Amino acid sequence: MSCRILIILFGAVVLELLGLPSEAQTMLHYQFKAGERLQYHYKVSASADVMRRRGGKEYQTNFEADPEWDVEDVSVDNEARAILTVRNRMEIYRNGNWHLNFLHFTPQSEIAMNNSGALLYAKILIDDTERSHTKQYVGKIPGLRLLPDIQAVGPYFERLWYTLDTVKLDTIGTPITVGFDSSVAHPFEHDTMVYGRLDTFVSTQAIPYEYRYKGTTAYSLRDTVVGDRHFWALDAVTDEETSSLKFSNSHPTGSHRSSVVLFRKEDCILQSWHYTLETHANGGSSNSEMWLTLTSIEGS
Repeated sequence: MSCRILIILFGAVVLELLGLPSEAQTMLHYQFKAGERLQYHYKVSASADVMRRRGGKEYQTNFEADPEWDVEDVSVDNEARAILTVRNRMEIYRNGNWHLNFLHFTPQSEIAMNNSGALLYAKILIDDTERSHTKQYVGKIPGLRLLPDIQAVGPYFERLWYTLDTVKLDTIGTPITVGFDSSVAHPFEHDTMVYGRLDTFVSTQAIPYEYRYKGTTAYSLRDTVVGDRHFWALDAVTDEETSSLKFSNSHPTGSHRSSVVLFRKEDCILQSWHYTLETHANGGSSNSEMWLTLTSIEGS
């Protein structure tokens, strides 16, 4: 599959595709291999300062897990079938009960990807706690349903792998700035969780709301050395403003995010990824920092 980089937003996910010149495209190219096991360590540290009419409140959380990719088969068309297992998940909350629900990965799923890295198939083998809890109320609460496995696994898959954007880059670090202005509709609430309100369980409503995303992203690609190893380093810095088209009088959310991704030059596998995000809206702010690090490769 082509090298892929994932951009994580605070509470939302945006995927960006990156096409490079022919010489760089050859360098930034990784193919899964049957029998291979890729092991990563994933860590997120996040905090938020929320302003309300009764005063502000601070929240902090830390999340760690060990995603593992066991590649079972690769077809002649480079479609890969794998078992994605999320091991050793740990969450710590401080100064309140704010939950990063978007980080609750399913512990294990069978997946298949095409040669460009798109998710073709997904079957959940072991549920996360939220989905297991929701299953108990399916058929008991009117309107409550589970998303199909591929839709439920999709966001988790995207947060643990990477995607690239259609921007021409050279390999000497010349920065390229790209502007964007688009509208995207997505549900206001996810519809796979049961929420308890006033001792009554109600199903969430998947009502589509349209949002406008406007800003710029600056990219650069360079050769770098860490220790005694050579890597391709891809930098991306984005300044963005998000606003609701349905509620035009609401205050927009501003964000600044940056990521540095290292690819091993010998095979272009993702070695590490450091990501930061700052958001500001309605007098409140949030900060999130993420690390994804390759810990081992087994098999051929």
